[in-house]
Amino acid sequence: MKNIEKEIKPGIKLHTIKTEKFKTNLIAIFLSMPITRENVTKNALISAVVRRGSMNMPTLLDISKTLEEMYGASFDNGIDKIGDNQILKFYIETINDNYIPQNGENMLKTSIEKLIEIVFNPLIKDKKFNEEYVEQEKENIKRIIEGKTDNKAMYATERCIEEMYKNEPFGLYKYGYVEDLKKIDAQSLYKYYKEMISTCKIDIFVSGDVDEKIVKILEENESIKNLKERETKIIIDIPKKDIVEEREIIEKMDVTQGKIVIGMDLTLENVNQKYNAIVYNAILGGTANSKMFQEVREKASLAYSAGSTYLRYKGNIFIKCGIEIKNYEKALEIIRKQLEDMKKGIFTDEDIENAKKSIISGIRSIDDEQDTEITYFFGQEITKDLLISFLNDLFEGEFCIASLEFKNNEHIGLTEDARKVIFDIYCTTNEGRHLIIEMQNRMQEHFIDRALYYSSRAIITQGQKGEWDYELMPVYTICFLNFEDAHLKERKFRTDLVLADRDTGQAVTDHLRIVYLTLPLFTKKEHECNNDFERWIYVLKNMNVFERMPFMAKNAVFRKLAEISDITALSKEEHEKYDESIKILRDNYATFKFAIKEGHDKGRAEGRAEGQTKEKKQIAQNMLKEGMAVSLICKMTGLDEQEVLKLKDE
Repeated sequence: MKNIEKEIKPGIKLHTIKTEKFKTNLIAIFLSMPITRENVTKNALISAVVRRGSMNMPTLLDISKTLEEMYGASFDNGIDKIGDNQILKFYIETINDNYIPQNGENMLKTSIEKLIEIVFNPLIKDKKFNEEYVEQEKENIKRIIEGKTDNKAMYATERCIEEMYKNEPFGLYKYGYVEDLKKIDAQSLYKYYKEMISTCKIDIFVSGDVDEKIVKILEENESIKNLKERETKIIIDIPKKDIVEEREIIEKMDVTQGKIVIGMDLTLENVNQKYNAIVYNAILGGTANSKMFQEVREKASLAYSAGSTYLRYKGNIFIKCGIEIKNYEKALEIIRKQLEDMKKGIFTDEDIENAKKSIISGIRSIDDEQDTEITYFFGQEITKDLLISFLNDLFEGEFCIASLEFKNNEHIGLTEDARKVIFDIYCTTNEGRHLIIEMQNRMQEHFIDRALYYSSRAIITQGQKGEWDYELMPVYTICFLNFEDAHLKERKFRTDLVLADRDTGQAVTDHLRIVYLTLPLFTKKEHECNNDFERWIYVLKNMNVFERMPFMAKNAVFRKLAEISDITALSKEEHEKYDESIKILRDNYATFKFAIKEGHDKGRAEGRAEGQTKEKKQIAQNMLKEGMAVSLICKMTGLDEQEVLKLKDE
């Protein structure tokens, strides 16, 4: 069985991750909404209050007893911030039905029902939350907010984000603010909960050995039936910002060990540059072989931790170092030197290859943990809505796309020596149409032929063995060209090719269609964009003024534009085929996305074996900085408890 993606209702989706790797099923419910100063504290409080009890399980003790009866199932929740969005997460993990006595129990169904009950049927009395629970959780969240300085590494990062993104959603603290807690009571919180639950984006994930019955379980659930249809708003915003003057902010505390956090907004001109940014970060500070780790920690011995992190949803990099206060100036000097070296291109091919191996290794390890898989698929879901919106605008009036399924990004040739082809995005609609989106930023001599080849291959692969009447589904290829191709004789922005009669110009069939969008020939100004499609193209061509567009506020979907072709939207299997196809592709302008496969098999083995002591310890230190439990760190890194505790004391 394949993974299932089904819209139960508008704004409410089911996603299954079919795997027999684990003896458990993990069910998750994600509630997503744009983060604002008005709702951030309320959302954090709701996450804490809801978990305290439901109408049928009114106390934590009742929930605990229920979980014990479910063969020791576990329940957890949390709150996260992804770009300008706040995500409330609820999980329940239970044993797979294949491993329990065959007594008619359906543990998967039970687990789903219990999680839905906790999230959508919380304990309510007299049209308000339990007052005791609300007041207790207000105190707990207050302690979290006031205690954020206890973890100096996390605090330094939060302060950096706060300063960089003042008056922007991303600058808000995910647990909210103490002054806002004071304004919330049990009644007002429940009123907001009802509003939030009726408008937020709802994603339900099920990971494990599951089948199609899961759809029926959800569709027949009374709580799901009672949920309203909704138009969802998820914001993914990576605008190009003007370069601003460097600011240095120093906060003095009575500590011997200080934290350096340097935040950098990246000016990404196009999607391809995002891959360069990923590699850049890996070389700079993303691995144990990085410049930061080697130069600042290993060689100069100025820091007990040194690295960097790339946030793809905001397009920024954060450099982080833990130092002795007296070493601040020297450490900063070396960090600036590494940034300058990167700017000048002072790094080797080996650095690039090692960085790519590390990145690929990380991607391939996604399915090692069920919760990581779910988080990954959630990121994919966020980007999918944008593509649907754009394609509907492109083919406005011809047909309407309700949903998409991403397919493999490569097709195998008919013969052994036949070249394989890669699509930036390859998907099918709910009606069966095949859609290929190709992003081409640089001139290529035979691009027109390449697009035709791509399209033809998608048609050929529909062929069936045995008796077959040659019924085909349409294949549409959409090509974005950031250059003018001489083979397109008519100098116009949109060239729409179909199979037509030469004399009459009448289309014979729509089963093969190629649309070329030549961006340099789109000359409209901002105020001249009269429809959503023109605004789409204007955004694509003018990323540098992304944030200043007045119509952006009218349609938030534009803000997610940069995510439509993210490499992390591929499954593990898609990545393997993607990497394999790269070797054969004859593109001379190769970027990271079109990296060579040479040494891939060796690299994969090396990547999985990269947990040599040095890197494992670096990873463990990063986890400790984030406040993760020692037991979990041991599990994820393979280090024993004594090694982790020693790192904690350093």
